[in-house]
Amino acid sequence: MSKETHIEHLIRLVRKEKVSLFIGAGFSLEAKAPSAWDLQQAILNELPSDDMKKVHAEDGLDAISQFFVEEVCEGSRAELMDLLQKQFEFEPKCMDDHQALAAIPHFHNIFTTNYDTLLEDSYPKERCAVVKKDEDCVYIDSKPVRVFKIHGDFTNRDFVVITSQDYADLKKQKYNPLVWNEVKSAFTRTNVAFIGYSLSDENIINMIKFISKIVNRNQQQMFLIAPGINETKRNQLKKNHVSYIDATAKEFLTQLKKEIDENIGPDYRHHDVSEATFTKYCEQNGFDPVVKRTEQKKKDNEIVNYTPLKGTVSSTKSILR
Repeated sequence: MSKETHIEHLIRLVRKEKVSLFIGAGFSLEAKAPSAWDLQQAILNELPSDDMKKVHAEDGLDAISQFFVEEVCEGSRAELMDLLQKQFEFEPKCMDDHQALAAIPHFHNIFTTNYDTLLEDSYPKERCAVVKKDEDCVYIDSKPVRVFKIHGDFTNRDFVVITSQDYADLKKQKYNPLVWNEVKSAFTRTNVAFIGYSLSDENIINMIKFISKIVNRNQQQMFLIAPGINETKRNQLKKNHVSYIDATAKEFLTQLKKEIDENIGPDYRHHDVSEATFTKYCEQNGFDPVVKRTEQKKKDNEIVNYTPLKGTVSSTKSILR
């Protein structure tokens, strides 16, 4: 398939609310969140000797974190957590991509390996449930958007996944089995789009292989959105049944919003989008629709009219056509 065909296919699936997202650190770089390299360098600078720094200069984040805990801190994670948490005390510079994502009500499950809170902070609290541990799963059905922090964050340091041992424990599903049930369910019930990952980080390929294994290859279609991946890496994705889209997150979200704007009316009429998502879209675009809904799939829903919301300017061309 061509780039355009993969994008068009993914967008059609999103319009039908059939896509979950898996979001990595690259999605937050525009906001000036620290990258994996930044975190690795912060740890490297804390090593007590120049010899150690030379030996571990090329270590990945998981390996240098493991070394720091085991050899420098004698098994204690406290200093590592303090060091990393400090890196995330930053003022976001640009939240355009996060705001663009939050403006699309068609996504209901968002899984992230990010330690920052930019994703959940982009949604109104009454719309977004944040899931970090099994106890949080009790509340997930009460809100339309669910953000799963599968690597944890610094509000619960015991469950932060960062060292080599943490990743090994994660593969064994040693902690939070209910959260992992939600991950498995999303991969078997919905298509999954990965955004904000670079294939220079082997953990993403390992994650794809791991999830494919635990769902016994019963996953729906997977997509990876990233710019400029070389042919070798593309073949690696293909081998793991991942469709590659050569685009930035911004390019994808811009095209997605345009397609939703043009098709939200027909999608609602043809029962391709839920009434709750349609109504939320209308609200976010400045109007309150008047509809006649039918439960019969062979009969179209009707969009009778609309009422502009007070103090807003809206475009209704795509809704009423």
